[in-house]
Amino acid sequence: MWAQSPPHARDLAREAATLAASEPLLLFFTLKGCPYCENARRQYLGPMSREAQWTGRARIREVAIESNLRDFSGAGISGRDLARSYGVHVYPTVIVVGRDGRPLAEALAGFGVPDLYGASLAERIDTATTRLRPP
Repeated sequence: MWAQSPPHARDLAREAATLAASEPLLLFFTLKGCPYCENARRQYLGPMSREAQWTGRARIREVAIESNLRDFSGAGISGRDLARSYGVHVYPTVIVVGRDGRPLAEALAGFGVPDLYGASLAERIDTATTRLRPP
């Protein structure tokens, strides 16, 4: 893993329980050896997970499909099965969810246009945050 990797998802139920009411959870699905995943990780998701401007706006966790973790109910699940549950077929894919694990914004699949990737991430986080705010 790159030194700039976001923290890995280990227990989504615990993560969800500690989220602020308006803080979405960004799940960054990756595949081992995927150069697009490495570019997205190194250029965007890793640095974002450590930048003050994103603290409290979104919690970023990497889900390697080769890993095992706990889902939002606390049950054990493989990263691959979690990816399937969200309809992930392309890597990297970012899914922004709330405390209940439901998506709050359109998935960001692939790493096609690197110059637009950061703006696309910010747009999804903003959409999710707006949906989490009380009316």
